This record gives sequence, C-alpha cells and structure tokens, in this order.
Amino acid sequence: MAVVLNLLAADCVVLGGGLVEALPKIFREEVEAAAKARAMAAFRNRVKIVTAKLGDDAAILGSARFAAETLNIAPHR
Repeated sequence: MAVVLNLLAADCVVLGGGLVEALPKIFREEVEAAAKARAMAAFRNRVKIVTAKLGDDAAILGSARFAAETLNIAPHR
C-alpha cells in the first residue's frame, strides 16, 4: 500500500473484497498503520483509508458510473 501511495500520491484509498467485508475495522486499521509507517512523510497524514460500502457491487457500479460520465449520460442530481 505504501508503494501505491508514494507512486500515485492518492488522497483516498478504498479497500474492498471478502476479507475487508469479514473484518472491516481490523483490516482497515492494519492497512492504515502499515501504509502510514512506510509511506513517504509527505503522504502519511494526507491519505484517507476507508472500506467500500457497496460490497460486491462496487466494481460494477463504479464502472457503470465512469462509463456514464465518460459518455456524458450520467443522471443529473
């Protein structure tokens, strides 16, 4: 995770998958601690690590939303 933070300078990392769904708090806390211990100082306190709220549907819903926005057909809110 720290390598990804250092490479992409991400503001937010969303964790998902079966292990995260089974142990969301423990998994997030461990990943966050490890990432902050190993990431460059400039990124340690900037990144927010969260667990996905859409479960198994997150990837397909995100892909659909991205496609809709790319094609300029996203629903208006």
